[in-house]
Amino acid sequence: MRFPVCLAGPPEVVQYGPAHHGLGGVREEEYVLPDLWAVHFYSYLGELSVEGVTVPIRPGSVSAIPPGARMRFRYHGPSEHFYAHLRLPDAAGSRERLRLMDDLARDGGAVRGCFRRLAEASPDAPGRVRAAVWELLWQLADRARAGDSGGGPPGADPVVLAAVRRIEQGLAGPLRVAALADALGVSHNHLTRRFQAELGCTVVEHVRRRRMARAEHMLLNSTLAVKSIAIQVGIPDLQAFNKACRRHFGTGPRGIRGGDRPPL
Repeated sequence: MRFPVCLAGPPEVVQYGPAHHGLGGVREEEYVLPDLWAVHFYSYLGELSVEGVTVPIRPGSVSAIPPGARMRFRYHGPSEHFYAHLRLPDAAGSRERLRLMDDLARDGGAVRGCFRRLAEASPDAPGRVRAAVWELLWQLADRARAGDSGGGPPGADPVVLAAVRRIEQGLAGPLRVAALADALGVSHNHLTRRFQAELGCTVVEHVRRRRMARAEHMLLNSTLAVKSIAIQVGIPDLQAFNKACRRHFGTGPRGIRGGDRPPL
């Protein structure tokens, strides 16, 4: 079960934090959030029913539930999850989707990292909170699009999909084509050919674009220091990060934040 979602702009995060349920012998709860999306990261076993569809809750899974949907939770005992309640623009016409439930057991490091950054973010830094949640939603949408449970969009190359997921998870560290190919069980040349055929660019170019896209997102939608952003996108040398921004955007990090970008 998937729900359309509009991610054209950052969400309005109304509330977030840990929540405790199943206390005092309560084994079932049902409620509706009329105007808010609910995103939950679970650390317990249970069941979730949304609009007549029931899915298991497992430790490490994430649910995304749209406004107005009736939710019923069944607990096996004291149960804790981390939640974010948020507002998003109307999803009419959007091509992005979020799964009702996404199991992060496979390749879920990037999403878990988003939840970790959200948990560490201070309510006094709303820009950082919005950036963490926006990145989280995009990660979940990317996983839904890639068919992470084994499939993918019709015609999608499974090797390229797996490579793209690993790249997303590893943007903060060094990414070498040879190491990526080894991890996927293919040769360097084979991965390069598959990437070029599927995405129309080299692996190195894709990594560069994704690093710059994530840097732009954090520069525009968070108050993180430029040095911290450079580290998070895998270009820890500040001079190299400045050069990379200038090559890609035509201006440096401070120019991006200040809106000082040349017209396209």
